[in-house]
Amino acid sequence: MNIEATVFRLLRDSMGKPDRKLVLSDRLIKDLQIDCDDLIFAYIIPLMQQLDIDIPDPEWLEIYTVGDIIYLLKKYKKIQEEARKRADTDWKNKSPVRWVTGRLDLNKPVLTKGLIFYPRYCFITYPEHENFYDTYNQRIDELIDREGIPDWSPLKRIPERAIALEILTKTGQNLSNFTHSSIVEKNLIKSVLNKWESGQPVIWSRLPDKAILLLGGNVSEKVGRIDVLDTEHMAWLASLEFLRKHCPTMPWDVQAN
Repeated sequence: MNIEATVFRLLRDSMGKPDRKLVLSDRLIKDLQIDCDDLIFAYIIPLMQQLDIDIPDPEWLEIYTVGDIIYLLKKYKKIQEEARKRADTDWKNKSPVRWVTGRLDLNKPVLTKGLIFYPRYCFITYPEHENFYDTYNQRIDELIDREGIPDWSPLKRIPERAIALEILTKTGQNLSNFTHSSIVEKNLIKSVLNKWESGQPVIWSRLPDKAILLLGGNVSEKVGRIDVLDTEHMAWLASLEFLRKHCPTMPWDVQAN
């Protein structure tokens, strides 16, 4: 049985009858081999976008009527419009985020999962929340596809590995001489230092034009590391690790001796 054709027929036959129950009988659901909610969200709502019917919004009901579906469609359409508008505004203000579910790992840099923008945790209580966040993320992806990854994105502000080494080699200072610019920055650095399970940073350097702070040191005899901190948004952006066998002389070797 063709699901789309069946749903379209049900909707067509019910046009202009907001109080009529959609005939989503157990037998029909069984014949379609699809969950009722999946039928509503995956098929009925998209098909409703093809129908231009002006039906008053009813109160939400557990049993779906044609009016319920129209209401749901209008509600979700408004949510999507708001999400896209918010994404466009955030992009214009150079402050988009990536909405994510689940817990963020505070023991790792924020962009460890290949993110372009800062993740922000979203707590989903109702389906419309998920719809907003998904639409927002989709709109940001559209802007990235159209305009590319902007230079102001957190990802683009992370210096390349060779450049990070060069900066610390030329301008690196001993960490004992470091002076934080604010209490918030002090707390950020303290938090990052606590993530070093072994070894510790030895030198630091700032990139004022990018609001970036670099901390460099050895995490072991074989591995060196540079932490990249965003001092504008006060976030631990990334960790760059280097095998000592490939980089026998590191910028912090002189400072450590």
